[in-house]
Amino acid sequence: MNSKKIVALIILTLADLIIFDVFINVCTEYLWFESLNYGCIFVEMLKYKLSTFLLAFSITFTILTLNAVLLKRAIIEFMGERIRYFHEIDAIVSLAVAYGFSEHWLKLVFFMNSTDFNLKDPIFGYDVSFFVFKLPFVEIILQIVAFATFLCFVNSFVYYIYHFRWVRSWEEFKEVFPDLGYLHISILFAILFFLIGVYLYVERFELLFSQHGVVSGASWVEVNVLMPALLLMSFVSFGFGLACLKIRGFERVALLFGIYIIVVTFALGVI
Repeated sequence: MNSKKIVALIILTLADLIIFDVFINVCTEYLWFESLNYGCIFVEMLKYKLSTFLLAFSITFTILTLNAVLLKRAIIEFMGERIRYFHEIDAIVSLAVAYGFSEHWLKLVFFMNSTDFNLKDPIFGYDVSFFVFKLPFVEIILQIVAFATFLCFVNSFVYYIYHFRWVRSWEEFKEVFPDLGYLHISILFAILFFLIGVYLYVERFELLFSQHGVVSGASWVEVNVLMPALLLMSFVSFGFGLACLKIRGFERVALLFGIYIIVVTFALGVI
């Protein structure tokens, strides 16, 4: 049995298992809702679950596909011929990720049907509805992008190691590694820095929900020290991401990442 048939068999098996599980759950829940004359509510809930599934799948598969384009071009630049890339595996992984994140469909409901409270947050100036209805969904999207980026790192590592497995030394590997490969690595690390920057920026909002014993809310230190520090570290992360796009070479990227770790560690120590 060749590799294509094995991959096709795996896809069909997983698809059958997922479809069977979904069919059993959907039918059971629909019959229960219909018995209470709430069948229309179940249909709406199913629409949001499907929308969340499709959104997560689209984001994950798009990121993996873009990574595959850069990866294939880099390897083709060195080998001079096309390589076999298993897009089917990307599709399987994307389906699995989408299936897992579809459980957060309720956050999409809140996001799409948010209503202003006409009450401004005194620190950021946003309507309180932003923190209740929209922020949780934004965090889910960020998690999907971050997980897809992690998969890109793993995928790229496996493919590069496999296609350059004949290289016997680090110096030889640096010499034969293609320029597009260096660009690909720089882009991946730049995305990583950008994601860290976005995470730090969003994390400022979470400080509003800090718990201090029986008291809930941001303290003076969090408002006047932690929030500005997180904002500064966020901009620093964006700056490192832009710098990463302009450099080439494993040592330079590793040095840049090491400097970033030192800066973050120093900032956290000062705070």
